[in-house]
Amino acid sequence: MSWGTVKAIDKRHLEDRLGPIDLTGVTVIAMDEFAIHKGRRYATVIVDPTFKRVLWVGRGRGRKDIRPLLGNRDNIKKDEDRVRLDELLAANRDLMTVYVLKNDIKEPWSHRTKKNARAAWESWFSRALESGIELLVAFVHKGGFRRPSDAGGV
Repeated sequence: MSWGTVKAIDKRHLEDRLGPIDLTGVTVIAMDEFAIHKGRRYATVIVDPTFKRVLWVGRGRGRKDIRPLLGNRDNIKKDEDRVRLDELLAANRDLMTVYVLKNDIKEPWSHRTKKNARAAWESWFSRALESGIELLVAFVHKGGFRRPSDAGGV
């Protein structure tokens, strides 16, 4: 058997025995790295600091190894990376909101008419402000972004 087959069997066994990961109540996540085998290899752990529980552990060292979780879903090639992205997004609603809005901010440029582009921008702008995410709202205001109706155009 290949390593992938063994890993899939083991994973299914653990899920059957322990049940699915419960992310109920997770509102904040934290990330850290730790050395394995005297610092020659590393792993990254994502935790819920409020309830002091581990949400995810993976190979690699820090942000660069989970960054493809944070990329565009269309660019993610491995199923394993899609699963990691889904787990992270489910664990943090603010991250998921920003992730969706990051992709949606491109939408106005895909429309052929000013009317449709304006409607897409208005939708993005409103959702960004209504998200209540402090840093996102500050980004909108400090970036000089305005509603199309206030700016007189797109």
